[in-house]
Amino acid sequence: MLDQQQPKAPAPQRALSHFLRYLLAIGMLPYAISKLQLIQFQVASTQYSRPVGDLSTTTLTWLFLGHTPWLQFLLGVAEFIPAILLLANRTRILGALLMLPATATVFITNIAFDLWPTTKVISLTFLLINITLLAIEFRVFKQVLAMLWVSPSNPSPWRFWISSFAGLVIVSGIYFFHSSESKLLGNEVQPFIGTRQINRRGAWLIERATFHGKAIDNPGVLHLDVWRRCVLEAPSSRTIGQFKIDGAKSQIEMDCLPEYFSAKPFIARYTIQDEKLLLKSTSTELTLKPYNWGPGLLSDKQ
Repeated sequence: MLDQQQPKAPAPQRALSHFLRYLLAIGMLPYAISKLQLIQFQVASTQYSRPVGDLSTTTLTWLFLGHTPWLQFLLGVAEFIPAILLLANRTRILGALLMLPATATVFITNIAFDLWPTTKVISLTFLLINITLLAIEFRVFKQVLAMLWVSPSNPSPWRFWISSFAGLVIVSGIYFFHSSESKLLGNEVQPFIGTRQINRRGAWLIERATFHGKAIDNPGVLHLDVWRRCVLEAPSSRTIGQFKIDGAKSQIEMDCLPEYFSAKPFIARYTIQDEKLLLKSTSTELTLKPYNWGPGLLSDKQ
């Protein structure tokens, strides 16, 4: 049990704690209530007709968080309950502890999605207040951690090493089981799709194309993705296929190019030059450039 007879904190420290908990509660309640009322994450209807690659990160965040009403409501609950607990002196520590995941998540989201500068400052302020409140009550958490640290009733070095080895085997097994995904997203595909994220990475405008020395007009846009799919979107057609890469030979093979473009399958050597991708086979030469990619160019991803 926690020691209920511990001395009170100094008066200035208690005053600071009371001020900060009220400040944090009052600051978080408007955000919590707006989520409970399902009104925070509003997006103009015009945004839904735009390509995903054209949307700003702020719009994407609001679309995601506001898509499901009950999720937005739960986010509000996660902020509302800790704020109410902060207002009562008896539950101030529990409120500060429950509020930490909310303030940390909001701050990280603001930074990761590059939201508005003002919201970044506000979220950082709330997070620092939250951490300060927990630091003031450190003596309480020290006792709790002491209770949660379980000492073995029958200590044995063999048990320690066996349990440690078992944990290592479990972690290693799961890691290598999922290593296939790492291979799927390997360095060979990286120059073609950039980072595996939005902003149209993997879309290539075919700037110039020749087949047996004859230029092809308006050849279209070539899309390559992490699942080794290739899609050629020409003005009057759409061809879907697969592609393979042999990094050792600097060679790419794809079957999404129509017959008038190249004999199937299309096998070519590739080179990267001045932010452009050059493909050359026995019959076809293609010059491709990133098509409306987001921040970061091809050379940043090699």
